[in-house]
Amino acid sequence: MVPGTLVLLAGGALVSLPGAATEPAEGADSRPPPVSPEAPSRPAVGLDQLLRLPSDVRYDVDRYGGATRSEWRARFRKATDERDTRKRDLEKSQEQLAEMAAQTDGWNLGAPGTAATSDPDTPLNFQLKQRIRRQEKELAEAEEALRSLQVEANLARVPEDWRAVGPEPREASEISFEP
Repeated sequence: MVPGTLVLLAGGALVSLPGAATEPAEGADSRPPPVSPEAPSRPAVGLDQLLRLPSDVRYDVDRYGGATRSEWRARFRKATDERDTRKRDLEKSQEQLAEMAAQTDGWNLGAPGTAATSDPDTPLNFQLKQRIRRQEKELAEAEEALRSLQVEANLARVPEDWRAVGPEPREASEISFEP
């Protein structure tokens, strides 16, 4: 032992205190006090119990899947708005294609001796058809994103009213009844 250090037994661990006396005082007992039979025994707590949150504890903010009600509603609103925008754009392009098809002449002209063929991708509507194909793909991606969000919400057990897209429901204290 180094002079000037006192080693104490505290809870089964050795503790060194610098600058303290190395020898215990005369008449002092170096053993811990005996445990009385009347002292309450502490239950053993396992590591798994310490690392698990109690199920009966309620917090100020409800969370499902790591997100609050407003966060889930915002995610669903964004996914639904994206899908609806893609759907409107596609319908608009399809209407333009239908108008263009109505304006074209039904006659097909060709060289003598060859069969008259109808090319569905004439230069007039080729760009429009390409845009429609792209918009169909974007719509399918938006619908898939909404489906995956619904699956994520189902796995997180998100309540149905948190998935609503309409205006945020008001609390009872915010509702006023006027005569």
